[in-house]
Amino acid sequence: MKKTFLIYFTLAALMLAVPAGGQILKETETEAIKTAALAGELAGGGFYCKVDEDALNDFITLAYARIAIEAVDKVDRVVAQLEFSNNYSAWSARAPKGGCTMFSAGFEKKFEEIYKP
Repeated sequence: MKKTFLIYFTLAALMLAVPAGGQILKETETEAIKTAALAGELAGGGFYCKVDEDALNDFITLAYARIAIEAVDKVDRVVAQLEFSNNYSAWSARAPKGGCTMFSAGFEKKFEEIYKP
């Protein structure tokens, strides 16, 4: 009797674990999150390198708008906004690759590349 119970219990546990295991493999990084990570890096670099304040503010505003458009739902939007904020904070504390001169010169170009319609 104990062996039978143990077999049924094991099978039941495996059946419950299979759907959860499948969800772990699911892609969790949406387009909104990817955009937020890249935009946060650029905005942080712009802050560190002291690019034109108006251009940086416009960039941040457009980044939040783009995140809102690309978000699948409210949760995705909030997670993407947090990703933007985290990347912005991290990248505003260190110099971008290539230095500020190169970054500032290419900031407008990167800005346009991300936000092409």
